[in-house]
Amino acid sequence: MRDLIRRRVPAGARRLAALAPAVLLLAADLDTTRLLVLSQVGLSLGVPFALIPLIRLTARRSLMGGAVNHWATTAAAWTVVAVAVSVDGFLLVELALG
Repeated sequence: MRDLIRRRVPAGARRLAALAPAVLLLAADLDTTRLLVLSQVGLSLGVPFALIPLIRLTARRSLMGGAVNHWATTAAAWTVVAVAVSVDGFLLVELALG
C-alpha cells in the first residue's frame, strides 16, 4: 500500500479503517447473519474481475513465453469462471427477490 500511494499510513490507522465498518454495522444491531451473507455476496462479485484478466494473461504466449498455460488448464479455468459468474448471477437474483 505504501508504494502504491507513495505515503506511509500508520498501522493503527490502517487497522481502524479496516475495523470501523464492521464495528458500525454491529453497533447498528442488524441481523449479523444477513450482514455476513451480504458481505460474502459482495466479495464473490469481485472474483470474476480477478480471474478473467488472470486467465487471459496467463494464456498469452507473447506475455508468458514458455510459462504459458496449457490449453486444458485454460479451458478448466474458463469453466470455473463460468460457474462463478453463474453463481453470482443466482446470488444477485436471490438478493433482489428476497
